[in-house]
Amino acid sequence: MRRTTKNGDKSTKNTKSTRAKIEKIIPAQTKQQTEQVIRSSAYLTQTLLDNMPCVALLLRPSTREIVASNKVAVKVGAVPGKHCFSTWGRRDNPCPWCLAPTLWATGQQQHLEIEAVGVVWDAYWRPISKDLYIYYAFDITERKKAEQQLKEAKEKYEGLVENIPDVIYSALPDETATATFVSDRWRNWTGYSPEDIYKDPNVWPNSIHPEDRDKTIKAFVKAYTNGSKCVL
Repeated sequence: MRRTTKNGDKSTKNTKSTRAKIEKIIPAQTKQQTEQVIRSSAYLTQTLLDNMPCVALLLRPSTREIVASNKVAVKVGAVPGKHCFSTWGRRDNPCPWCLAPTLWATGQQQHLEIEAVGVVWDAYWRPISKDLYIYYAFDITERKKAEQQLKEAKEKYEGLVENIPDVIYSALPDETATATFVSDRWRNWTGYSPEDIYKDPNVWPNSIHPEDRDKTIKAFVKAYTNGSKCVL
C-alpha cells in the first residue's frame, strides 16, 4: 500500500491548479480566435458587397432577413435585420416575382429582368451556403429606354424605306460591299431576300452582270471612300 507524502500532496495540488489554469486559458484563446475570424469574415463580406456596383444583399433563406447589405442597398432602405420585401420592395409580403423560393428548392442560380418600384432591374439570386444566399440587382432602366428608342427608330426608318419604290441599302466599302441594311424591294429586283445578302456578301456582286461587275464595284468603293455620288 502506497503512502502519499506531504510533498506528494503538494505536487498533486500544483498539477491540478496548473491544469485548471491551462483549461481556462485555452478556451479563452479559442474564443478570441473565433471572434477574430468572425470579425475578419464579416469585414471581408462587407468589403466585397460594397464594391459591387449595384444593390446587393446577403439574406437568410425562407425568412428573407437581410444579414448584410452594401452602401447602394442601404440608400434604398434595405438594411440588416429587416426583410428585403418590406424595405426595398415596400411591400407587406414577399414580391410575387421573387425567384428566391426556386433557388431554395433547386440550389441553382436564378436570373430575371423585372420592373419594380418604377425601375427596371437585372436581378440575380445565388446560393452561398445552406443558411445564406446573395441577391443583387442592376438598375438597367436607362439601358432599356435606349433599347426601346433604338427599336422605335429602326421600325420608323424601315417603315419609311419600305414605301419607297427603289431599293434602299447601306453597305461597307469593301470588295464585296457587305450590306448592313437592304430594303425588301431588293427581292423584287433580284429574286434574293435581304436575309440572303446578309448571310452571303457575295450575293450582291454576283447579281451584277459579269461584264459590269468589276467597274460597278470599283465605282461603288470610290464613291463610298470619297463621299461622292455613284451613278451607273
